[in-house]
Amino acid sequence: MRRSKWKIAQYSKEKAAMAAERFELDPLAALLTVSRGVDTPEAIEEFFSSDIILSDPFLYADMEKAVDRINLAIDNFERIAVYGDYDADGVTATALLYSYLQARGADVICYIPDREEDGYGLNTEAIKELYDKEVKLIVTVDNGVSALEEAEYISKLGMDLVVTDHHQPGEYLPKAVAVVDPHREDCQGECKCLAGVGVAFKLATALEDEGPEALIDEYADIVALGTVADVVPLTGENRMIVKYGLKMINASPRPGIAALLNAAGCGGKAVDSTTIAFALAPRINAAGRMGSAGRALSLLLSEDEELGEEIAGEISLANEERQKTEQNILSEALSIIEKSPSKKYSKVIVVNGENWHCGVIGIVAARITRQYGKPCFVISVDSHTGEAKGSGRSIEGFSLYDALADCSELFTKFGGHTLAAGLSMSRENIDEFERRINAYAASFSNIFPTLVLSCRLNPSYITPSILPVIESIEPFGAENPKPVFGLFKMTVDRVEGMGGGKHLRLTAHRGNGSVTAVKFGVSPEEFGFIPGDVIDLAVTVEGNIYKGEKRVSVRLAEARPSDEDEEEFFSSVELHEKWQRGEILNDDEKERACPVRNDIAAVFKCVIANSGWRLPVEFLSWRLKRYSLDYCKTAVALEVLCEMGILKRNGSFIEIHDPSTKVDLANSEILKSLKRGEANG
Repeated sequence: MRRSKWKIAQYSKEKAAMAAERFELDPLAALLTVSRGVDTPEAIEEFFSSDIILSDPFLYADMEKAVDRINLAIDNFERIAVYGDYDADGVTATALLYSYLQARGADVICYIPDREEDGYGLNTEAIKELYDKEVKLIVTVDNGVSALEEAEYISKLGMDLVVTDHHQPGEYLPKAVAVVDPHREDCQGECKCLAGVGVAFKLATALEDEGPEALIDEYADIVALGTVADVVPLTGENRMIVKYGLKMINASPRPGIAALLNAAGCGGKAVDSTTIAFALAPRINAAGRMGSAGRALSLLLSEDEELGEEIAGEISLANEERQKTEQNILSEALSIIEKSPSKKYSKVIVVNGENWHCGVIGIVAARITRQYGKPCFVISVDSHTGEAKGSGRSIEGFSLYDALADCSELFTKFGGHTLAAGLSMSRENIDEFERRINAYAASFSNIFPTLVLSCRLNPSYITPSILPVIESIEPFGAENPKPVFGLFKMTVDRVEGMGGGKHLRLTAHRGNGSVTAVKFGVSPEEFGFIPGDVIDLAVTVEGNIYKGEKRVSVRLAEARPSDEDEEEFFSSVELHEKWQRGEILNDDEKERACPVRNDIAAVFKCVIANSGWRLPVEFLSWRLKRYSLDYCKTAVALEVLCEMGILKRNGSFIEIHDPSTKVDLANSEILKSLKRGEANG
């Protein structure tokens, strides 16, 4: 996994001290709050308040028009169709508005498009189907703001349209009675970062017309589920509603949610935003990815416990199928990437395959982005039509939407946000797309993921007393993340395996303070650090119930050498990748990249001493720091030793091949081309 750049959150010590004194907060709670931008007395008071105070829904543009038209349809018993989306946000938004209108006595049906057959948003075939069912009014949730042609078609058929959405509108709004979207330039609504279900909730409260909080006891759990699933900022009203919704779920979950919790193995356990994000939301999304999102909708609407358990079981099976499909595509994609250095070391990874399941390529792109620390597009090509559909994920600092807009003429359709985007194009354009998006990315230097630390922390502070502090700033999510603490200059005491060696338990100390942290999915051999090493740790802290006692559980996020110059390290990595990409090096870069005989000898001796090398190159260069070898020279030295037949690669393992071979480094084509500044390979 590619290393992250560490960044400590900035905050005002004076504001943190003010917050601690004025609101009688623990100093760490005040620091954590201020460091995430909650730094005015009003904002701090709201952040820690248990009251639910929501803004007026009628501040949102066109809300009054939407309410008037829907009320007219209810009064005249016109058939209304709630038109949703197949992801968790769209499903929860559909469930909320459909159940509300049904409770109001409306003649209401709902429609969620099929991911494979219909695609995202409104489509003409579905509209015609609703027309044939005598629908007079279509109300969209979590879609519709970009459906210009479909809106015209609805109008031609004599139906009316009300759009509720939370995606960015284009230059023109669709032809509709009302378009309620917090991102409209003329929208005065206070909360701009609502999920689709949040906008649907605002519409329902406006229809109820008894105050913004009137329906909180009815739907906060549904809103919480969709809001967390859609990864919108958990700040302001979003945080209030999610916090209240979690209380509802923990106190008395509705049958469908209770059934889903049981199916996920979370029944009877405390539910937090992490439970939603990693247990509930993936299952709801899996229904839309692998089968029919309608089953997930039926689950949320169900009042029958037995039926709920049955549907939850089906959805869990769909999730298992999704995981298998995802893993198969991921394995194939990784194989393609690893066999192509130009692809592996590119600034934006583009990988494509035949007939990959379009429902999971976005998840695969996210996993590749996490593994390589780079923006990635995964593209599925229909072997019959040649149509290519792609999904991309990015890291902070590189906007996928802007990158796609730069080569938009290659696509039949594209859209998305800064960190996630989708596209459609012809198979013939894939190679040109890969070239163009990497040409665009070339102007961005050092595109690396960033790990933001909430603050430095003395290890002696990690005791059960820290748990109430952390709990006070929950629920966690986008823009209100779980605190990550930096423990610096820690000496490693023990590195042990857990779970048959698949996981890691690390014990380290500084002064009189000691900490034990766990890292899942990483073995002791993969960790790279050994007892005696002095390293920095990035950790999260949570409570863990053991034999009825609440204990502190420390999770290791990342580790790095304490004495490393981070800027120098990342500069060296970037230089090596530039060479691997086949770019020409200037004179200074040639000198920085090219190892001399003594450098290569030092790398050889270290590999021999370790009976080969199984870890990433960065650990080898760190072990060789006394020789002033950086990442790039170490990596190039390994390439030369393999080229000369002394070492050889076996997957990610560097094996000793023929250490007694006498070689003349003057014959190395790698070194000769590098000295000329030419591209690798």
